Amino acid sequence: VTIERIFNMTDGILSTQFAIPLNSSVSALGSPKSSWSAAPESLERGKVLSFGAHFHSLTAPLLPMGLQYAVIENDTGRVLFHSNERRSLVEDFFEETERSEALRAHIQRTTIEQHTRPELEPVPFSFDGLYRGKESQFEALPLHDDIPWTLVLFRDNEARETLFTLLFAVSAASVLTYLFFV
Repeated sequence: VTIERIFNMTDGILSTQFAIPLNSSVSALGSPKSSWSAAPESLERGKVLSFGAHFHSLTAPLLPMGLQYAVIENDTGRVLFHSNERRSLVEDFFEETERSEALRAHIQRTTIEQHTRPELEPVPFSFDGLYRGKESQFEALPLHDDIPWTLVLFRDNEARETLFTLLFAVSAASVLTYLFFV
C-alpha cells in the first residue's frame, strides 16, 4: 500500500491518495491475495486500485489555543498535513525549525529502532527550539511502524504566555467584580 498527500488537479483540493497493487500476493492487512482477488489479466498489466480521501481530523481539527501540529515525511521534512492547511505540501519543517538537529536525530533514531527493534513502543520526544523564528516547545512521535511520517505537536511560547496573561486578567477581573458587588 502506498499513501501520498497530493494536490488534486480535478477539484483543486489537497487529498490523501491510496494505491494498492492488485497483483500483490498479500494484502495490506496481511491476508491472502484472494481477498483482493484480481483477474489473471490484471496481474500481467500491473493494475492498481487507487482512491483519494479527505481526513477532516487532520485538515480541520479543533485544537486548544496556540497548539499546532504538522505531519512530516521523515526523510525530507516535507509537511504533509498542518494545522494551517496553507502550509501543507509547501513547507519544509526542517527548514522552519532552523534545521533542528534534535528533531532530525530523533526521527533517524526512531526509524532505526522501528526496523531493528519493532517490539519497542515509540516514545514521544520533547524539545525546545525555533519554529518560523519564534521560540516554541515541540513533541514528536512517529505515526506508525510502516508509515515514514512523524507527528509533531508544537506551541509558540509567546502564545502560551499570552494565554496565561489572559487567564490571569480574567481571574483578577472576576475577583475584583465579586469584591466590588459583595
